[in-house]
Amino acid sequence: FNIIETSQKGDFYNRSLVILTFVMSLSAYLFPTQELFKGISFGLIFLYLLFISYVLFFQISTPKTVQISEVLAAFSGYILIGYIGYFVFRIILLLDPTAFHLPITEHRTYDDLVYYSFITLTTVGFGDITPQSFWAKRITIILSLTGQFYLSIVIAIFIGKFLSRKSTQESIHLF
Repeated sequence: FNIIETSQKGDFYNRSLVILTFVMSLSAYLFPTQELFKGISFGLIFLYLLFISYVLFFQISTPKTVQISEVLAAFSGYILIGYIGYFVFRIILLLDPTAFHLPITEHRTYDDLVYYSFITLTTVGFGDITPQSFWAKRITIILSLTGQFYLSIVIAIFIGKFLSRKSTQESIHLF
């Protein structure tokens, strides 16, 4: 089944963002010394993830019942928020290499930022990576609040749909 269903206009935006992101990512790979390509590529990937999150939100909120596609869409949305956090953290680290206190290893990898993004999103917060700069701290706070807010909203939508369906079934049995 198709998890992401979009209109023709949305489909056009989706394809356009995918093509632009691919071209800019390929340019950044072919010309690694050109920071402009990297910045544009990050920006386009970020826009694409925001667009997909928007589509997923409407797929979760519009149907009257909760099916497996809505559950998968909700899970995908949560994962997307984590990756959006990663891209924001990566941009912050590119602009300020001292923005985060990362574990000392032979070489720093961006996998550490993916890990940090998801640990922050779930509000586990082990403390092995800590924000040091003003923007790193603020975005960390926003991401952790977003994780909690997202879960609260999705669970409320699912419970509302379940109770609505249950009350509709009970009213049918009364007649």
